[in-house]
Order: sequence, then structure tokens, then C-alpha cells
Amino acid sequence: MLCPEVWNFSPPASSFKFKRGRLNEVKTQCTNLIDFHYFNHLVSVVLPDTINVSEVITDSLNDDCEYYEVEDIHVSHLINKEFIEAFVKKGHLTVLSNGTNIDTDDCVALTPSGHLFLTLNRQTYQELGLEGRPSFFSRSKPNRYVVQLDLKEQHFAPGKKFYNRVQQCLRENIQVKQNLLVAWDPPEEKICPSSIAAYFSSQGHKVSLCQPRFSKQVLYNVKVPEYFPDDGDDNSALELIEWLGAFSIGADL
Repeated sequence: MLCPEVWNFSPPASSFKFKRGRLNEVKTQCTNLIDFHYFNHLVSVVLPDTINVSEVITDSLNDDCEYYEVEDIHVSHLINKEFIEAFVKKGHLTVLSNGTNIDTDDCVALTPSGHLFLTLNRQTYQELGLEGRPSFFSRSKPNRYVVQLDLKEQHFAPGKKFYNRVQQCLRENIQVKQNLLVAWDPPEEKICPSSIAAYFSSQGHKVSLCQPRFSKQVLYNVKVPEYFPDDGDDNSALELIEWLGAFSIGADL
């Protein structure tokens, strides 16, 4: 029997943007980029020629970063009217499957824009009965599909034909419950972010408080590559990106 080629994967499309200047000059651009790039897993801040890290930086990476793990949630729970009105349409809600593999398992994601994404294998997608599209990463030989629902649309409400159909398909054709990571930024400071934890707890689900891991390292006598964006040298940009990647994973520099 011939062994399948399991390591020869084409790299996903990517893009790099380089900005040079003072923090106040690029802060807005960086903030906008982060706000609309959902599900960032890691944030690395590299400060050359700096011995003492400002508390402003450490505090910004640690303060108000709590999120929750909610156990045994059925995806149909995420389209309940009460849930949508209280958390999806107010503030910024992020939900992501925990303990699943994006390339083999059925996964759920809910973005702050109010879009619910179901990333499904072929069998689940065919049994679900909702329209979707082949996943970008398996478009040549579709074996995974993505179903997208806009929970903020006016027609997506109980009593509407489309909503009732979605609710029926989710309840009857998806049997598996999942553990979800949940983070909610309320629309007003007087509202506590833990309100969403209290909501799920009142529904009988086990809720655990989580915090991101924070680490800091100081290295001496490390040569940092220089980057001059004005000279049009793409090689220096690529060298800097490779160096940052190697530094972030603790490679021997």
C-alpha cells in the first residue's frame, strides 16, 4: 500500500505590512488591524535596546484579559433570542470551539461582528441541511464546508421562516455538544464582562475563568537586523520577519 503524502501542504496565503514611526503615529492603524483580525492566538512585543519594560506595556497585555470556558454547549443555544439580544447585539462577543481540530472536527466560531461560522466535515454538512461553501483550504477537493449566519440580520428572529429553519436544522441534525471559549466586552463600563458567565451558569453549564499566559524574557548581545523601508529592499523586510519568528520561538540566535 502506498503511503499518503501527509506533510506536503501548500502554505496559506499571507501578507505583511510594515510601518515605521513613533507609537502614537501607528497606534490607530495597529489597533484597527487587531480589532478586525479575530482570534489572534499570540501577541509578541519585541523591544530592542530596552532593559526595563514600561508598566504601560505589561499592564496592557494583562489587564482585562479574562475569558471563560463553557462546557457542553449545543450550537443551537447560540441563536436563542435572549442570548442574541443580550450579548451578540450589545458589546463585542467572541466565541470559539475548544479542544477541537480545525482540519478534522466540527468547529464553531462567533465573531464580534455577529457572524456565526460552522466549519464542518462533509458528513455533518450534508446532514445539516443548510447552505454553505467549501472551505478555502479544501476547495480543490472539498471535504470541509463553512456555513455562515449573520445573527444581527433583522430577518433572523423567532417566527421568521429562515430563523425557524436554521433552528430546526441545528437542533435536529447536530448532536454533539462542545466546550466553548467565550469573551465579551460589554457596551458600557458599568456592565460587568462576567455577566455572560453568569448567564451560562444560570442555564446549567459549568463555567471556568481563564486567563492568557504572560511571559517575559531578556536576552543580551543579540544582533537585531536593521530594516530601512525607504530603500525598497524587500530582502531586509523578509530577514526581519524571519528573525522575529525565530526570536519568538526561542531559537538560537
